[in-house]
Amino acid sequence: MSGFWLHDTSVDEQIAGFTQAIGTGGEPLMKPTGGLSVSPLVTLMGRQLVPSEFAYELGDSGDLMYVDLSAYGLAIRGNIESAVSMHLKFDYAQTAFRFLFEVDGKQLLDSAITPFTPAGGTTKTTTTSPFVTLAARA
Repeated sequence: MSGFWLHDTSVDEQIAGFTQAIGTGGEPLMKPTGGLSVSPLVTLMGRQLVPSEFAYELGDSGDLMYVDLSAYGLAIRGNIESAVSMHLKFDYAQTAFRFLFEVDGKQLLDSAITPFTPAGGTTKTTTTSPFVTLAARA
C-alpha cells in the first residue's frame, strides 16, 4: 500500500510523543524521512504525515487517518462545459472563465480485507484496510 496519514494540527504534540519500546529505551515513531536532519517531510511509522483542515480536532474520530488513495475510484461524467464572459468583470477590463464538469468518487472496497489463512493454519482475526480512522477518545 502507498498510503499516508492525514491529521489535524492539534494532534501534532501527541504524535511527537509516540514511541516504540526497544529494550529499555525507545525510538520516536514521528521523524523526518531519512533521519532527524535530512528531510522536511515528517513521517509516522514510515508514512508521510499530511496536515489537513478537513481532519477533526484532537480526541474526535477522524483526527488521525490512514489513507491510501490507490484504493479510491474517481469518475468524470460527460464533457467539460466552458463559458467566457467579458461582461462580468467589464469595469476591471477582465474576462471571466467558467468550467463545469461532474465528478464522483468512492472507495473501491466495500469492507476490510482479512488476510489469507493457509490450509491447516490458525484463522487470522486481524483485517487490513486502505482507509483507517482512529476512534474518538477522551
